[in-house]
Amino acid sequence: MKSSFLRTNLLLLTSFLFFSDKLFPGESQVLRKEIAILKGHEKPITKLEFSKDLSYLATGAEDNRIILWELKSLQPRKTFSGHSDFISSLSFSNDNRYLLSGSKDKTAILWDLSKGEPVCKISSFKDLVNQTSFSKDSKLFAISVFYENSIHIYKTSDCKEVKVINQNGIVSGLDFSNEENTIVSASGDTYEKDLYIWSFPDQKLLGNFGNHGDGVRFIFVSKKYIGSGSRNSPLTLWDKASGKLSASFTDSNEKLNQTVDSIAINSSEDHIAATFDFSCNLGIWNIRGKKKIAVIPSNFETCFSTLRFKTPKSVLAALSPGTEIHLIEVTIP
Repeated sequence: MKSSFLRTNLLLLTSFLFFSDKLFPGESQVLRKEIAILKGHEKPITKLEFSKDLSYLATGAEDNRIILWELKSLQPRKTFSGHSDFISSLSFSNDNRYLLSGSKDKTAILWDLSKGEPVCKISSFKDLVNQTSFSKDSKLFAISVFYENSIHIYKTSDCKEVKVINQNGIVSGLDFSNEENTIVSASGDTYEKDLYIWSFPDQKLLGNFGNHGDGVRFIFVSKKYIGSGSRNSPLTLWDKASGKLSASFTDSNEKLNQTVDSIAINSSEDHIAATFDFSCNLGIWNIRGKKKIAVIPSNFETCFSTLRFKTPKSVLAALSPGTEIHLIEVTIP
């Protein structure tokens, strides 16, 4: 009976809901489609991550497990067990061969997705693993540890550490850039300049800019921009080459001045989307016009989330207020 209860159940929803009457004046009408509610974890979910091509969704929870969901079938493909505490970070390699997980147990595990087995487990850290990322060619991966103020870079082929970069403050954001041998990081502390661009072979600081006031919570790196979010401040967009502020985004009543939980920029780099963990509302803005398109309420008091553009005008989001995952798609005009 217990095993039957714990088996994954899916509730498919086919309703299409318009939320224009629930948005603030002047916003565009958007189509919000509830795709599914996924159930499989025994305890609250703490991390969600889409693969780059949207083939998979990985979810980690306080049950110390990771579930790999196949988005086409909406079925769990594999369950990974190897951590002894809750999952704090998840990243897919760009070639979909690997998943990198971090945990409160002070370890990181590189998983082979086809085999469902660990490639290696790194246990040399002194605190929670809070950030993970893969290089664009998937040959390297990076890890940062809470309160350690450093970035550890490893070879994917043998898990050997090749570089350590030290920065000011807690590493609260981490993402390899499109440029070769370049990585972007962010500080969670209150430094005047809290975004960093590094050349990691020589550990050279190529750029240092940004001023979020209360540290950075999340970053997303596209070809041209760095999208960043903090606590109680607007979503911001920075020109990667110049380090100048391109735009900041909030709603008309400043209600999105809260902690950013996830950011995505579309492939044409003309729209940005973000979710916020105090409300789990989803906001979408036009980058070129610097205007808000829509803010979609979630009806959750708080949640963990991830999102990615499916097409230039379609956003896929996974929201979790507890043990369930609400998978939604938002199409903009």
